[in-house]
Amino acid sequence: GAAADAPTLARTKTNTKAPMLETVSKPDDKVTIRATVRAVGVYLDNHSLIDLAKGDPARRQTFLDCLHAGADLLFSPTNAAEIVGPQDSSLRALRLFLDEIGPNWFPIEGMDVVAVTDREAAGADRGSACISSLFLNQFFAGRSIQLYGEQRLGLVEPEFFRLSFVLDWLVPQKADIQQAMARFDSLLGDRIVKLALAYRTQRVKFDQLLPEPTYSPSRPATFLFDGLIRQLAIESRSFKFKKGDAADLVHAALGAAYGTFATLDKHWKRRVEALPKPNGLATIYCAPELNQLVADLDSAVKRQTSG
Repeated sequence: GAAADAPTLARTKTNTKAPMLETVSKPDDKVTIRATVRAVGVYLDNHSLIDLAKGDPARRQTFLDCLHAGADLLFSPTNAAEIVGPQDSSLRALRLFLDEIGPNWFPIEGMDVVAVTDREAAGADRGSACISSLFLNQFFAGRSIQLYGEQRLGLVEPEFFRLSFVLDWLVPQKADIQQAMARFDSLLGDRIVKLALAYRTQRVKFDQLLPEPTYSPSRPATFLFDGLIRQLAIESRSFKFKKGDAADLVHAALGAAYGTFATLDKHWKRRVEALPKPNGLATIYCAPELNQLVADLDSAVKRQTSG
């Protein structure tokens, strides 16, 4: 099958016109796909994806221009699974928007944030730590079947990587994905309950189990995941972990760790911004700040490509 080869999550001023996803060779019975964040990575929660797709046409075009000029969308299976739903006007607009992104996206991990923290602990570089090779390989196989009626192994054109495909591809898998999310909700909820009890009754033990994290550029998702779990335990009297919160935590942990810019719900934005500083996390925006995100993204891409 396809192989995600030498993925990189780089901040580079070079080759910003090259596509983010491209097939680069066909050794034996595999296709090698290069996945790279070329200049600026942006992670969007689903509210922002839909708002960009349906909202102000000028803002939408500016965002797409940024992607084609050197910015790249970090997109996860969690994004896709949450989008899949009725074929309404929002979804139709989103399909068109995703197709216009072209190959300018990077397949970041979804619910398996623990896999990312494990890779960070093992010393993986940024791209290798956060990439979802399984997502990319399954995308390649499924898209090939959609286009050709069979799985072909060969070099492909940029149009092959149209993101709207995932909205069709994941429909049969939606129930399984929702069950996996529910299990993760349950596991995290149970852990937070236990940590909250330790925080209230055994503060020293709590600080030993989950000390305030220290930022390391080589382990950004670990910093975020541990720091956010700690915050949720401390906030347990005012915040009850509920269905869907695990997905929100994943959005926050991975988007803020590996993006340059990211959009999150306002409560998760607050939590990320409350983590110890200095750190190298993404600049975070919430829904009312989407115009500012696009303006800042545009400025950042122009600085990268002109420098």
